[in-house]
Amino acid sequence: MLLETRQLSKSYGNLRALSEMSVSFTEGIYGILGANGAGKTTLLNLLADNLKRDQGQILLDGKDILQMGARYRRLIGYMPQQQGFYDEMTAAAFLYYVAELKAMRKSDARQQIDQLLAAVNLGDVKNKVIAKFSGGMKQRLLLAQALHFSCIANIKFQFLVDIIMLLLQFYHPYIL
Repeated sequence: MLLETRQLSKSYGNLRALSEMSVSFTEGIYGILGANGAGKTTLLNLLADNLKRDQGQILLDGKDILQMGARYRRLIGYMPQQQGFYDEMTAAAFLYYVAELKAMRKSDARQQIDQLLAAVNLGDVKNKVIAKFSGGMKQRLLLAQALHFSCIANIKFQFLVDIIMLLLQFYHPYIL
């Protein structure tokens, strides 16, 4: 599969967030990096079909995604820089909730959730409410969510914003 943008542009009033961007993605996981205000979140929202573009095209195997609707959206996953949480939920409950929104069977979700939480160093706090999480813990929970969809929901294109900061949380003892 090939996902591509052609001359993609988006403005917010007088601010041009993306200007005639053309890029291609094959199936896989991508980290989107850039300075604040560089258009990362705008690009993700356009690719996820959450935002109307001003001009240009987004094509999957040559077909405009606007014509594909939900068939396209099921193939896309992304981890935003920030996301609103239901603070009273636990980490595990949040992942079950998101799995249900994606119409995943609970038995399928159950198999992965403990492994994913352990992989992002949240296994020991899976029953802790999200309101008590640090900002870094919330980012890792978002990563678990993104990985969860890639494993279970047959996501073909996964986009992660500012993944370097997240990776630094895991490897900071080794950075001099």
